[in-house]
Amino acid sequence: MNLTRKWQAATLTLMLSSGACVAPAAAQSAGDDVEMERIVIALPNGKRIVRYVPRTTKTAPDNSSDNNTSGNNNTGGGNGDGNTGDNNADWVPDDIPDDLQRQVAQWLMLYRAGNMAADANGDGRLTPADYSAFIEHLNAHGGQDDGPGGGGSNNAGNNDNGDNNNGDDDNSDDNSDNNTLDGWTELSPSAESRVIYVSSSTGNDSNDGLSEATPLRTLDRGLSKLRSGQPDWLLFKRGDTFTGTFGNFQFAGMSADKPLVVGAYGNGPRPKFYTGASPAFNFSGSFVREHVAITSLHLEPGTGHPAGGIRMVTGAVKDVLVEDCYLSQYYVNIIVQGVSTDKIENVRIRRNVILDARGSTHAQAIYASHTHGLLIEGNIIDRNGWDSDAGRSASATIFAHNCYIQRSTEGLVFKNNIVMRAGSHGIQARKGGILEDNIFYQNPMSIMMGNEGGQTYETPVYGTIKRNVILEGIDISPELPRGDGIVIQHTAQIEVTDNILSKNLNDPSSAYGISIDGPTSAPVRNALIANNIIHDWDLPFRVRDNAVSVVFRDNILTNADDDKHLIKHRDPSTLDAVTYSGNRYLRAGNQDWFSVGSSDLSLPEWASQHADSPQLLTSPFVDDTRTFDTYARSIGLSGAPELIEAMRGVRKGNWDERLTAEAIGRYFREGFTLTGSN
Repeated sequence: MNLTRKWQAATLTLMLSSGACVAPAAAQSAGDDVEMERIVIALPNGKRIVRYVPRTTKTAPDNSSDNNTSGNNNTGGGNGDGNTGDNNADWVPDDIPDDLQRQVAQWLMLYRAGNMAADANGDGRLTPADYSAFIEHLNAHGGQDDGPGGGGSNNAGNNDNGDNNNGDDDNSDDNSDNNTLDGWTELSPSAESRVIYVSSSTGNDSNDGLSEATPLRTLDRGLSKLRSGQPDWLLFKRGDTFTGTFGNFQFAGMSADKPLVVGAYGNGPRPKFYTGASPAFNFSGSFVREHVAITSLHLEPGTGHPAGGIRMVTGAVKDVLVEDCYLSQYYVNIIVQGVSTDKIENVRIRRNVILDARGSTHAQAIYASHTHGLLIEGNIIDRNGWDSDAGRSASATIFAHNCYIQRSTEGLVFKNNIVMRAGSHGIQARKGGILEDNIFYQNPMSIMMGNEGGQTYETPVYGTIKRNVILEGIDISPELPRGDGIVIQHTAQIEVTDNILSKNLNDPSSAYGISIDGPTSAPVRNALIANNIIHDWDLPFRVRDNAVSVVFRDNILTNADDDKHLIKHRDPSTLDAVTYSGNRYLRAGNQDWFSVGSSDLSLPEWASQHADSPQLLTSPFVDDTRTFDTYARSIGLSGAPELIEAMRGVRKGNWDERLTAEAIGRYFREGFTLTGSN
């Protein structure tokens, strides 16, 4: 990208529109009282950049100062003659890209605050010449910058009280971490924040650690600078490697919108931590950890498989964000485990890469219990619960999963994740919850919701399983056949709607697409199963003895085999528990499409005896041959292995929307659209 005069004029207008272009040193001149000024810059996507920079209240800037290049204090984006003019604070050229806006806003904040990090030409002074040097820097780097906390330069400077302000993105009216920009949680230091920099390659523990130019060297020294109860930021240089752990992490932030943040700065890959035989983060004991964000870190043991990567094993945990981290090779990569008398509250696990959890029998990517409020969103979760080097027969068990969410966890939302190649389950949601818009690939059992109901604490669950794409079911191992798509049991109310299930790979098999499962102590009540497509799954729909009240309507069930049933009721008495209507069916051969007890039925027999208006499917799909392999080739990759490898490498600053559940889901929904009315 070449920044022409038009671009320079546009970025200068951004500077003028956000406030006076005055001598930056004046904002912190001796004897001045400093308060924070709010700067707003509009973005083309309708959002805004919001910044707070120091503003003098006692000493007005001298309009004749050499540092005031216009000779006037043009406070409102006026005409340059000293008048305020119209308020142009939200003006932005239509053709300025978002990443340029962000960098200009960051530089402007630093320049106006008198922060020497804006000294772009390195002459030790802040003058308009630094703007030209800044533009040259953007030209040299193609205008690309990953951004603070997730890549890019994270410049910060010291306030008079010794704290740091940091130039991160904030495209909202506040910096609550419930808001997102381009899918990432918005985090920005506040006026009270101290920002601490650590670099194993360029740092020195005798430095103050309060700027990128003076980073500390070691993890322990960085931790010693953190203040609990304050919105401090501890940032590690991208591309650096550290040895050690964060230990029993006894720190908290100030509030939900002023969290304590552990993250990254600079460009390139996440800072890497080899943690050895201990968890990377250990939250245990009675100290209350709240308002904490762990972002953009690469965590792995280096040797062995310790108990947890991020390990929360106390109820004294509230409002924790884990985002853009890479966790691999722990026994359980993330543990969220409160206690019965004190539940963990409000944990958000977003856009992480969570891989290869290994151990003995119960290894998991994510394990949660005694938790209230758990969001798992947008993660890549792959090959957890077994040792891929040893193989499935040697290491996979029925107890090891990608995600195991215990019955004591309430308020689960699991969405937009890509969940692949689990030891056993993609996710067990024992307490129900909301499971939406996920991609499941080659899991022995993709989704299980509910519990066995044999104990007094195993209560009926409420749940939603919606718009998921489930592909290529497989066995745990040759000795442990599975291949199931969705299994539900012990429900008070559940909706299973708008899902696509395509092809189980294990053969011979009795794999179920959707199964009402479990003992009679786990009855399924008030279940709506509607608008699902189950394609080439060995047994698309199975009903066991625990069905009580189920509506099965407007689904499409197909199978190219001529020796597989489409629906099976183990016990004929359960027919009264299921209401069938508006479903469409297609299978090779004319006989034995349905099974009731020991009887096999054709479609006409099924229609006359047990179902309301079933139809033969006559319209083809747009393309029902779509697979992970074909999706990979559609985006220029060689096949599923290369696609998965690319997914395992995503991070902030190197994000590819083609490798998300949203993009993959669209591809399969387009393929499984009917070309006609039936």
